[in-house]
Amino acid sequence: MGHISKTQENRWFIIQDNESGEPGIILFGHISIGFELDTGQPNLTVFLTEDELEIEVNNIVAIPDYYKDAVESGSSKFQGESGKYPT
Repeated sequence: MGHISKTQENRWFIIQDNESGEPGIILFGHISIGFELDTGQPNLTVFLTEDELEIEVNNIVAIPDYYKDAVESGSSKFQGESGKYPT
């Protein structure tokens, strides 16, 4: 199952199920250093930067500003804090 350790450098993540598009995204965002993430889901992808995560999320849903809109609107699918967009 998906796991991010307390010391892992890649802190940006997306958790998906087997559906395609936006319904397949369970959660995405950032986990702070010193914290761990155990998803219970097999589909965890991690990224080194927020830019990489944003590109992947937008590609999955096929909406160019989905990531930005989700962060700024306080979507329940976004966890953590963005370094790019105010929440």
